[in-house]
Amino acid sequence: MAGGDGAGTRVREDGVRVLVTGAGGFVGGHLCSALVQRGHEVVPVVSPRGAAAGGFAIDLTDAEATARVVGQTRPDAVIHLAARARPGGLESAPMLLDNNVRAARSVLESLRCVAPEAKAIVVSSSAVYGPVPAERNPVDESEPLHPSLPYGASKVAVEALTSVYQAQGLDIVIVRPFNLLGPGLGSEFVGSRFAQQIARIAAGLADPVIETGPLEPVRDFTDVRDAVRAYVALLERRTGPGPYNLCSGSPRAIGEVLREMLAVAGVTATIQQHPRAGTRPGLDVPYQCGSRTALGNAVGWVPEIPWSETLQGVLADWRARVSAGAS
Repeated sequence: MAGGDGAGTRVREDGVRVLVTGAGGFVGGHLCSALVQRGHEVVPVVSPRGAAAGGFAIDLTDAEATARVVGQTRPDAVIHLAARARPGGLESAPMLLDNNVRAARSVLESLRCVAPEAKAIVVSSSAVYGPVPAERNPVDESEPLHPSLPYGASKVAVEALTSVYQAQGLDIVIVRPFNLLGPGLGSEFVGSRFAQQIARIAAGLADPVIETGPLEPVRDFTDVRDAVRAYVALLERRTGPGPYNLCSGSPRAIGEVLREMLAVAGVTATIQQHPRAGTRPGLDVPYQCGSRTALGNAVGWVPEIPWSETLQGVLADWRARVSAGAS
């Protein structure tokens, strides 16, 4: 269960060496910057596909390569962000389960053998909850885990593996982020996909039509810059092992997000909604909103960035990308 000994309990004041997996990704870039600003030394670990981002480029499912990096750098802490998140049905289950569990095992086993005193933050996902009736929202950490997609199932497996290493005495904290939004997010995610289309319309590169799937689902969005503050707070403060939901606690319908983004951008467009082909009952989550009480009690974290600023940041990022010819 989530718990801790209060938001005022800090581990240490001086900077520590933090190994960050997934450092080349959306969250990783923001997290590395936030850690440096706090005076920590960052050891970035990136996928071989993202070697241009700098850092140690390794396949985390390679246990020997992972152990070499941990042994060479001797981190004081690890924040394990890296995971495959390919959407899809059952056909993606073997790949996601194999990759995400093996990567987590490589990281945790390396710590057990080489740096057992290091603190580890393992980033899970709100996908572990699956569909929860609206009346049981906001979801707290006591909600039974019933993932409806392979990605969520892989994260349940990672959490189970983590508990084994916790039982071996490792200091590991589990965090369950809900939907994150902010500059740098890929267009495969709904809020960023809207911003991409709006930026292209504003630049005169596309007709004023927004193509979208279902607009009725409700999600809980948190600005990525607020989210990385939470990770840093969990690193710097003494807490229980979690799990901790990382969320805003504010439910927003996807259609509402689109309308607000259009208004912020000053763009008028026709919304062309398409039913999602091949959707099977039970796989989608119609309503999800989290409770952030446990995280707030543990480290004093609350979201600080206004929603309008989040939308402005995503739009500005996509305007820059479109202007640079990135999409």
